[in-house]
Amino acid sequence: MGLPIAKALAEAHGGALVAASKGPGLGSSFTVTFPVLNTPAAVAERKLPQPRDKAQVQLRLLLLEDHEDTAQVMGNLLRLMGHQVEICSTVAAALENVRTEQYDLILSDIGLRDGSGLDFIRKVRETTQAPAVALTGYGTTEDVRECLQAGFDEHLIKPVDIERLRQTLEKLSRKRAGASI
Repeated sequence: MGLPIAKALAEAHGGALVAASKGPGLGSSFTVTFPVLNTPAAVAERKLPQPRDKAQVQLRLLLLEDHEDTAQVMGNLLRLMGHQVEICSTVAAALENVRTEQYDLILSDIGLRDGSGLDFIRKVRETTQAPAVALTGYGTTEDVRECLQAGFDEHLIKPVDIERLRQTLEKLSRKRAGASI
């Protein structure tokens, strides 16, 4: 989980993380780069991730992630995009939140300590059709099929590409807005 978190943090600050190796048994090198801001004016002009259109502004999101650092990084990135984020670390807590609160969109890990994101979304689908995104390290064709069949609308592989996440949220918020008209 360390590399996905480091990558997300670097990208959140306009940087990048690159991994390289000369082959098996020869070790690896990791390079993190950040843009250089030389003047106070340049610092003031630095742009953080912003929502792209009004359909995406202030979505109310539920994030189910049991890895504390990943949850914190993802929550912060989503907030930088302009969203309200509620983070749950257990399936039980997330199910209780879905029962008592209304969310525009749900994001869930699949491999959780106290259950499966697949079981979670099946239960969620009994009460709401809010769009849902599976966030997982599992990305085979079968994994994607299982997620979609369980009730997720989209499947993103960790480490999540920030721009792909933004596009997915925009697409699902437009889809939801169209469905509610």
